[in-house]
Amino acid sequence: YTADIHRRHTPQTYTTLVEVIMQRSQIYLTESHLDNLAAYARSRRTTHSALVREALDEYFVRQAPVDMRALRREAFGAWAANAQAPTTRQLRGEERRFEGSDKKRP
Repeated sequence: YTADIHRRHTPQTYTTLVEVIMQRSQIYLTESHLDNLAAYARSRRTTHSALVREALDEYFVRQAPVDMRALRREAFGAWAANAQAPTTRQLRGEERRFEGSDKKRP
């Protein structure tokens, strides 16, 4: 987060110039985690907190469910000029396989 550079401290809350309100949190890390975090923070010239927030953002994005139909709608027509593009029947078969894999998830 570049906003970390410009912040105003108030008790247990940080308000950045873009008005993102953050609350202080405490986590327990192993010595190895702390060493790696410190080294990576130095190499990126950022704070430990910024790296933890970035890692959490990336983790939550990966955990979000994928809407295959929405992705297909976004890509509609992208293969129009490609002679090797799959047929509609092939795409529907692929969609059915994805829908079947969603039902197997807990």
